[in-house]
Amino acid sequence: MTFPSEILFVDDDSFNLMMAGRIFKKLGMESVVHFAENGEEAIEWWKGRDKKKLPSLILLDLNMPVLSGLEMLRMMEKEGADLSQTKIVLMLSTEVQEDMKSDLSKYIAGTIERPLSESKLKAILEG
Repeated sequence: MTFPSEILFVDDDSFNLMMAGRIFKKLGMESVVHFAENGEEAIEWWKGRDKKKLPSLILLDLNMPVLSGLEMLRMMEKEGADLSQTKIVLMLSTEVQEDMKSDLSKYIAGTIERPLSESKLKAILEG
């Protein structure tokens, strides 16, 4: 299994953030993961990076307060991010929603049901 060089994990649920942190640590990946509690926080982190480089994998909650997952992606694209250069996986708590039929669906590599588990993460990394 090949690990991404960098992962951005965006979720507003503190339990999901805690569980994801444990999974990444168990797999020895905690040093390559950045956690954000909403889309706005993720955007700020991204804007502060050298040349606004995208991580190789974004695990993204779709429904969040402050700034939703799709709104976050739209802002990144508007700011010049080449979203086709990163693997984006949406974490959903329900069936795929109408929002998925958006203009951004071409960038979405897949979806998983929340919460993240070790087996789901391994499937993403191997896929």
